[in-house]
Amino acid sequence: MVSADTSADALLEATIESIYRHGLAATTVTTVTELAGLSRGMVRHTFSSKQEMLVQTMERLWADWADATEPDPNAGPLEQVQSIVREMFAPDVFTTPRVAAWLALTSAAGSNADFSSICIRTYTVWTQQLARAMSGHGVAEPFDSAVALLATSDGLWLRHSLEPQLMTRELAERLTLETADALMV
Repeated sequence: MVSADTSADALLEATIESIYRHGLAATTVTTVTELAGLSRGMVRHTFSSKQEMLVQTMERLWADWADATEPDPNAGPLEQVQSIVREMFAPDVFTTPRVAAWLALTSAAGSNADFSSICIRTYTVWTQQLARAMSGHGVAEPFDSAVALLATSDGLWLRHSLEPQLMTRELAERLTLETADALMV
């Protein structure tokens, strides 16, 4: 028998994959359960609604990324910024399906208060991490620079999602690191 935790994990991962394959609007309980290999009843048992399943998916993405991007407090400011950027493009956590799901959920945040709340929390943490490191490096406008760096990362991930042959993960990481270097002067 599959445990509830394992079922929830499988459903969350299947939700990410469904959003990647079908888009947010076409992701349904059926597409998720088919990918997870579980019954519709398991979704009802695990989540109170499709909305809760999507919110928990977004929370899962954020939790995994928060762990990965937490800067080493013993590293210097420049190394902290570079580490955060490298982790934002690390293929083990920031997979193309995960980023595609994040971008889809984020784009829906304008009309969904739950998604908006997660986005605000996510970008607040990342902005604070980057701004703190940039401030320690003497950047004149660390908050603005952090916002610019996050926008660069998001934009390059979007380009990668649309044209992976032209905007490879490695190129996107390199361009974001170059942007970070330029902002750290």
